[in-house]
Amino acid sequence: MNRGVGAGGTNTTKNGTKFEKITDFKPFLISIGFIIEKYGKYEYLFLEKNGVKYYWGGKNGFKQVMSHINKSLNTESFFRQPDEYFMKIEGAKIHLYIIEKKNQNTSGSVDIKLLAGPGIIENYRDMINDDKYVIHYRFVVNDWLYNEAVSKPSAKNISMKKHLDKYGIKICEFNPTYFQETWTWIE
Repeated sequence: MNRGVGAGGTNTTKNGTKFEKITDFKPFLISIGFIIEKYGKYEYLFLEKNGVKYYWGGKNGFKQVMSHINKSLNTESFFRQPDEYFMKIEGAKIHLYIIEKKNQNTSGSVDIKLLAGPGIIENYRDMINDDKYVIHYRFVVNDWLYNEAVSKPSAKNISMKKHLDKYGIKICEFNPTYFQETWTWIE
């Protein structure tokens, strides 16, 4: 049990929700020219630049917005809801960028959640089941978690990094350059 150390239970939701708000891409994207679109009650952002179409969505409406953007995609079996996602349509290829957010301030099991990334990529591949899609996956984590689970040289961290590297999964620390660096990765 982690009683009294600020971990788990209601603090997981409280701290996670706060972290999701400060890492929300929407204000940054609007500042670089994305426009707000709606599909039913779901909001997403859109930008067309040099013939490439970019879409962004937050936590709600992934299934609905994906089916609206790509009418041939069967979203009935979708069971995952990313924290944020981008879709980049460039010719016949569609790149789906999934961003998952993890916040932790004390020792615990979130490193196990990071190791689950490859399985989650496979979940998205199975859900989409379309060769036109290339799926990219990235975690954004707070500074404490980044220092503990990524930058500290330990056998566990080296093993985790090797495992995630095999699948092209990157763990990024939320910092002042996060939005621009992530947009550069997508663009």
